[in-house]
Amino acid sequence: MMETGSGRGKACVYWSVAIAFLATSLRWNPAADHVVYSNVKNPGRINGQSIRKLLRELGVTLRHLPFSRFCPPEDRCQKFRNAFYKLDVLNHLARSATGPSLLVDSDCIALAPLDDYWHQLPRDHLALYDVYAREDVDQDTPHGLSRRAMGNTFRTIDPDYPCATPVWFGGEFVAGHPSALRRAASMLEESMEKFVLSSRDAPIQFPNGSGIFDNDEFLSSFAYNHGGIPLFEASHWLRRLASSDLGTRERVGPEISEPLLHLPGEKSQRLRHLYHEAIDKDSEFWSGTLSHFRSYLNDYLGTPMQRRGLSEPRDIQTPTPPILLFLERIVRRVKNSA
Repeated sequence: MMETGSGRGKACVYWSVAIAFLATSLRWNPAADHVVYSNVKNPGRINGQSIRKLLRELGVTLRHLPFSRFCPPEDRCQKFRNAFYKLDVLNHLARSATGPSLLVDSDCIALAPLDDYWHQLPRDHLALYDVYAREDVDQDTPHGLSRRAMGNTFRTIDPDYPCATPVWFGGEFVAGHPSALRRAASMLEESMEKFVLSSRDAPIQFPNGSGIFDNDEFLSSFAYNHGGIPLFEASHWLRRLASSDLGTRERVGPEISEPLLHLPGEKSQRLRHLYHEAIDKDSEFWSGTLSHFRSYLNDYLGTPMQRRGLSEPRDIQTPTPPILLFLERIVRRVKNSA
């Protein structure tokens, strides 16, 4: 969890969202050894409750990791500076992981176990989430930046950049075996050096006015589209949904077949409310079977679940493969090597 000297209230929101996510994941992946990375040694309290104690009661370990390697230049980054912390975590993971690892933002919900997915990922591939899935390389929605325009700007950073129409990969999801993660971390460090050097004399902007350091996804997309590692498209692992796409009393939301749901607009709403359920061991959140838990989450989110081609959820009796879930400023690792 990345924290700055100010904005303590915002930090509490992120911590509560992270705890809600970790709790949903623990229900589906009970063999997981969860580790939370933070740039502060003492995360403080939420409504008088010790965050460290809440994590310990869930079985989550808190680990300190300074924010140092991927700090954007202060005069070149106007927003989302803290999001670059996830790259520090990925770098640490690449040097320490002993098994396949999954990094995912904190404002997510786990809707199913991940056991059925790991066998799909080749050992030398990096699994990434194509946020907008744009086949039209000149489509500039939703942020006024097309794939072609992104590629043109990347070639101002590196004239020999090999991809003319790069994919915009989301920062909320990265998965891979140790060798793939090490290669990804190396590519990110090389890309960071190019970003810093190219913008030393003057800021570099995309046609929509965003600076190259205004979003960690610009840096990671630059690295991952470079061609130095085979990529695995992972849209069947995760779906990003806007708040307007979720169900309400008047309508039912979309059917969900993915095991992970990213809800970036719900940090202060549904996810925050789910946190209060998650820290109450006597709540419906922790009672009943996994089938009941799935129904509970579906009703809560207004999103009917459909597990296409996968087995019904079950209580896991065998060890889970080693996984490390990175949340937005947070990380989780699953024990026992496959």
